[in-house]
Amino acid sequence: MKIDDLLIKVATDFPIKQEERINLKEDKKILSLDQAPQLLSLLNPKDIVWDYNSIIIGPDGSQIETKNEKNDKLLYFLSPVYEPHAVGWDLKINTKSVINMIYDLLPCNEGESYFNPSFWPREDMEENKKIIMDSGEINEKLRLKNEKRIEFYENELVLDSGYVNPIYTYLNPFFISQSRKYEGRSEFFSITLKETYTLAGENKLEIKNELGKIKVSTKGKFVLLKTSSWKEAKPYEIAWNLKNKIEKLECKLRYPISLYKIYPSGVIPFLFKYENNNLTLGLVNLNEVPVIANLILAARIEEAYILSPQGRESEKLNTEFDRIKIPIKRFGIIFIRLKIKKLLESFLKRKIIAS
Repeated sequence: MKIDDLLIKVATDFPIKQEERINLKEDKKILSLDQAPQLLSLLNPKDIVWDYNSIIIGPDGSQIETKNEKNDKLLYFLSPVYEPHAVGWDLKINTKSVINMIYDLLPCNEGESYFNPSFWPREDMEENKKIIMDSGEINEKLRLKNEKRIEFYENELVLDSGYVNPIYTYLNPFFISQSRKYEGRSEFFSITLKETYTLAGENKLEIKNELGKIKVSTKGKFVLLKTSSWKEAKPYEIAWNLKNKIEKLECKLRYPISLYKIYPSGVIPFLFKYENNNLTLGLVNLNEVPVIANLILAARIEEAYILSPQGRESEKLNTEFDRIKIPIKRFGIIFIRLKIKKLLESFLKRKIIAS
């Protein structure tokens, strides 16, 4: 199995097809991923073949067992087994599915609106204007942003930081890695020494450091942000925003509202499927601690379940009218399914965003 095949299965092909047998000898680079044990366990394989009889333990506590008939001794490994390799992660979700949910749930009138598919507030460029939109905001007007926090660039940049041997923070699939050296490309890099420079792109970035001159190359738009730490920058949200652009809807509401929001930060949606009043989400907790994620919708949540990777209902969640709380372990990946329906207008008005 190749790394790209593994990531496509986990991030888009849900329910995930169970694999009978995985041969890691075909692509040992999978074992350069911190989260290889968790990602491979989502495929629920009967056998994993490798060079050793081993148990490999990931940073979230997940573990897999590998087999090799030529070796009897059982060995233990911490993941990543090999030198970490930045491969990035395509954070794109199915925005068409989100838009279908909007048309089902909200009282659309004739006209157009802008829609922010992000589950958090975002700063962006739209129609050559720097704008800000709230989480899941649907609004016929764009609100202008005056303060300079994020700078937008195209294709390449030379940043004379003076940081010769900084710490690099970068996105690997479902995990944030840190190192003094790295190989590969990723959707974001935070570069920390005295302060932090964060670079995030709509496509993978390649960066080179030549005595503190950071050369950035990519295809398309990317941003530069200077903060005191990488956590303050929330680079995973910026990269998600750039992948999932502001949409123009054939739908005009009587007032601007928020379709959804999720908190705390660091809980990132990577799968979104909506059909016939059923919403399926894949979420990853990029935080270093377990969290209780709060998901709020402009909809009545009638039922909610945690799902197995193969789509079976494994645990029922308590619903709180238009919101649910979802326990996610440290660096954990979780799938949930919600049965939802329209809100009465009196409840929908509570989602109004002040213009």
